[in-house]
Amino acid sequence: MSDTERHQFRSVEQALNSPRILRHWRTRPDDVKLILDSFDLIEAIVPELAGQIDRERVAHGGHSFGANTAMLMGGVTANTFAGRRLNFADNRIRAIIAISPQGTGRQFDEASYRTLRVPALMITGSKDVVLNEHQGYAWRREAFDYAPKEQMYLLSIDGAHHGFGGIAGTDFPSAGPAIPHHVDHVRSAVLAFLDAHVLGDEQAKAYLKSGTIEHLSNGAIRLERE
Repeated sequence: MSDTERHQFRSVEQALNSPRILRHWRTRPDDVKLILDSFDLIEAIVPELAGQIDRERVAHGGHSFGANTAMLMGGVTANTFAGRRLNFADNRIRAIIAISPQGTGRQFDEASYRTLRVPALMITGSKDVVLNEHQGYAWRREAFDYAPKEQMYLLSIDGAHHGFGGIAGTDFPSAGPAIPHHVDHVRSAVLAFLDAHVLGDEQAKAYLKSGTIEHLSNGAIRLERE
């Protein structure tokens, strides 16, 4: 979507619910799979990457619409208007990060999240509201609440808007202001999660369980884990 097209919408969520954009959600997992299938070609085209892509340790993460795609790649199933349940999971994905995930509605129901098959870090904030108050923090956390409880994490940031301080810019109405320490909270949690569940770092796993993240934020964030 071009900048001109993007500014026709009041928010990211409004864009995602437009008929023109919605018809593409099914193709986005295919785009990711094309990249996974093309690692050899990518290394050939970009010599600096030769030998640098670890095909056995792949994670997928995204924000908002990107979180939607990440959840699909990790095994969350989607409902269609025709009543079919679609599964886009790819076994090459070892973990996902869903920043501002979607709750139940037209695409997902409670059963959709139960098929999530990989460790997941979900991130939302107390002001992560886009179109209406019914799609705020409680709705965003449904993905965590209904998912299998093994190796699942929910990072909640007090005062964070849909843009989480600027991780995806601040030039759309629902983004909220630039808040550098919110960006830092997202960055540190994601890195620790990837170290723990993609690299298999036991120290990182212990760090996620220790409460250190909450302590260092003076209570501004909460990391729930199962």
